[in-house]
Amino acid sequence: DNEHDFDWLHDRVKTLGTITYNLTIPSTGWQENAGSFCYRLTITDSNVKADRPVQIVVAPESVETAGFCGLSSVITFTEGTLTLYAKAEPSADINAEITIFAAKGGGGGGGADLPIATESTLGAVKIGQGLNVKADGTLSIDPEKVLSDTDMVNEEEVIEAVKEILNGDDTNTP
Repeated sequence: DNEHDFDWLHDRVKTLGTITYNLTIPSTGWQENAGSFCYRLTITDSNVKADRPVQIVVAPESVETAGFCGLSSVITFTEGTLTLYAKAEPSADINAEITIFAAKGGGGGGGADLPIATESTLGAVKIGQGLNVKADGTLSIDPEKVLSDTDMVNEEEVIEAVKEILNGDDTNTP
């Protein structure tokens, strides 16, 4: 059925070099506009690039508000901004999801800039010293780059440390 086909396509496209996140379209800040869509709102967003298509999907809880104000499905975008159009100013903020598509190909290096990864945000990382990455994306540790002989203790150092712990600073006591 068409709904299933759309869901399948949506899932596939989202994995090919896209950035998707929640967006709140404010009810304030709209400016008068010429044409049948009498209002426009420009939103600053550093993820928006002039060469990347943008899609905004209104969240279910905001569909009624978006419908009453006549929110257009047409979006214009330039470097760092996107502009929305409506027939009237919305009566409340509109919750939505924004997807920014890669300009080329998609996937690894397909032209999309990923946000920097954090503990709570999926994003781009760089491979640092001591890590290796295989062609399939698998990370592994290179022990020779992480630990050197100077990082390890020998048996004599362990015995000395145990003596210090058991006997205080008196290392002459066996």
